[in-house]
Amino acid sequence: MRRLLALFVLALFAAPAAADPILFYGADPGAGPSAPRPVSDATAAAFDAAVGPTPVITFETAPLGQVPPGGLIVAPGVTLTAFKNDGGIRAGGGAGLGYNTTPGGSRYAQVNNENVDVPGPTGLRFTFDAPIDSFGAYFTGVGSSQGFVQVVFDDGAAQVVPLPGAPNGGVLFFGFTDPGRSISQVTVQTAGANGVLADDVFSIDDVRFRAALAQSPVPEPATLATLGLMGAASLGYVRRRVRGTAAGA
Repeated sequence: MRRLLALFVLALFAAPAAADPILFYGADPGAGPSAPRPVSDATAAAFDAAVGPTPVITFETAPLGQVPPGGLIVAPGVTLTAFKNDGGIRAGGGAGLGYNTTPGGSRYAQVNNENVDVPGPTGLRFTFDAPIDSFGAYFTGVGSSQGFVQVVFDDGAAQVVPLPGAPNGGVLFFGFTDPGRSISQVTVQTAGANGVLADDVFSIDDVRFRAALAQSPVPEPATLATLGLMGAASLGYVRRRVRGTAAGA
């Protein structure tokens, strides 16, 4: 009886192991604005199916030009900021530097490092007023000769995910979903071969995100104690019933 009760209480206090984020990645190297992108689109569809309906940031209503120092609101509750960055909201473009991926659209956000001699990465950061647990987007113009692109976020421990590109750019879709986590910032940035300097230009469009799913509240210590007593009482009741049944046999 005591052993069973001890196991019951330990089960109440045991926390489920945290799972790693589920990543989605698919690329169409060299694909330009008018080219088909079957792999990227299939990856985007798989991401969308996994996370369900989400808001999509297309940048179509964002003003052209550099992101202002105080940041740019690109969706309700979402602020875009830039660091060491001469990029911003652009239109036009091509496979090498990036382009719009919104059907019928023209605008997108671009990372363009004109300060390559200044140490540190160049990038764009999305800050969410309400925490999220999933993020995905089309990346265009991601190269491979002068560095690579990273997606950085914090889901309780720092997560840095490299995005392989191609010498001739093209398009890729990357996303992750991490249910149960609360993420307030996602950064897309360059990283050179030496981990410090890079001058690759790339772009991002059709950003989707999901608000963090509601988690079941963790019982307070008093509640845990009550549950423990209820478990002990239930086990005692079962034990008495078993004895009674055996006596009446």
